[in-house]
Amino acid sequence: MKTKIPKKLRKAPLVEALWEVRFSKSRGPVVELLPGLLFKAFSNKYPNTVRLPSSWLPEPVIKVDPKFQFMPKVRLEGDRQAIQIGEQILSLSCRRPYPGWESFSQDIKALIKVVKETELITQLDRFSLKYINIIELNPPLGVEGLNFELRIGKGDSLIYSTFSSSTFKRSKNFSKRSSFRWL
Repeated sequence: MKTKIPKKLRKAPLVEALWEVRFSKSRGPVVELLPGLLFKAFSNKYPNTVRLPSSWLPEPVIKVDPKFQFMPKVRLEGDRQAIQIGEQILSLSCRRPYPGWESFSQDIKALIKVVKETELITQLDRFSLKYINIIELNPPLGVEGLNFELRIGKGDSLIYSTFSSSTFKRSKNFSKRSSFRWL
């Protein structure tokens, strides 16, 4: 018997959806040029511009520490969405209530189209799509309620498994040099 997967949940657990692209090469100072170009194209949808705290970091500090290279410096804000721009990062976030993939993907495509037309970004390194969910349980469960299984690749490469237990068990197929732990 096949289980039917719903297109929309009655109480959506999604808090935020985030589309992000990272790049390493551009034709100019992206964080100085791109916000104005995007504001011109999307001023009705994102009417508020905010300088983020990371914009005050000195350039030598950003170049020395890699964790600062992908921090957004400017945010264009709308009702439930925001575009964030940094020297090597561009993102579009959508807060609750999530309008659904059809709507969010159209906004992503519109942003990509405008950014491509600027010809500022010349080399993309990666992109990602992240979803942040909160699932409320009543009554709340502890770790003992977690059923978790981690596999690599297809088939039998079970790394760890917990079922009605808070301890992790190492699979016999898992390398002794590898490790997994709670952070």
